[in-house]
Amino acid sequence: MIKEFKEFISRGNVIDLAVGVIMGSAFGKIVTSLVNDIIMPLVGSIMGGIDFTTLSVTINDSKVTYGNFIQNVVDFLIVAACIFTMLKLLSHFKKTTNDQLDQEEPKKEEKKVVEKKQPKVRPRPTVRRGVTVTKSTPTGTAHIIMNDDENNQPFEVFIEIGKGGSDIKAMAEALGRIASILLRVNSPLSPKERVKEIVDQLGGIGGQSSVGFGKNKVRSLPDAISQALSDNYLAPEDNQELEKIRQKAEAIGKISADICPECGNSSFINIEGCTKCYLCGHSEC
Repeated sequence: MIKEFKEFISRGNVIDLAVGVIMGSAFGKIVTSLVNDIIMPLVGSIMGGIDFTTLSVTINDSKVTYGNFIQNVVDFLIVAACIFTMLKLLSHFKKTTNDQLDQEEPKKEEKKVVEKKQPKVRPRPTVRRGVTVTKSTPTGTAHIIMNDDENNQPFEVFIEIGKGGSDIKAMAEALGRIASILLRVNSPLSPKERVKEIVDQLGGIGGQSSVGFGKNKVRSLPDAISQALSDNYLAPEDNQELEKIRQKAEAIGKISADICPECGNSSFINIEGCTKCYLCGHSEC
């Protein structure tokens, strides 16, 4: 029985009712004071000092104190007006708060969805398929591995050349990592458009010596990577643009040239008082 009594008095409804009764009692005293001490004296003074509680009429020896009735009606109207105002304010506050929360929650959910759908770097799929192209370069034989993702789009590049610990091995690994991150990072360009940009940047870069002749001529390791990517991914018209770059580099190789301050290639040639780069077009006079 004691256990049941504890459960009864600890119920939320009982506690809420108790709080309501206490607050209602205290609020009732405030309203009574407002009516008796402020409103009714003011109304009485306006009406010539009449005290509503003393108003009455006698009918057949029966006294009708209609003044008390008037005061009780005024009490009721004041209480109703106060409660209405408080509920109106609480409803407005609650609605404003809910509207703000409704506006914030979709934005948070949208951000989470965007972050999940668009990681900064595309994750490496479990299965990747690709090709390996072997090319002779001035620094040795290079094995260029080009892997595609599950949608058959260019995904990553690896370059194997030289012995472990050599400078050319480190350079090849660096070129492969840079090309791979450019293909995997989120970008408005498609993977094949990014391949074309890599091909344009690496194609035609030359050093002190070259390997092969004509279309098969390889001027450096970067040039070999450019050729492999172009042959594997790009359309014939894109390969024609690359061939034009190689022809310019071939012509420049027969002339004494300086390093271009704009693109860094040995293609800065002095002709008739002006120096011009025949790869990127930069000129100084």
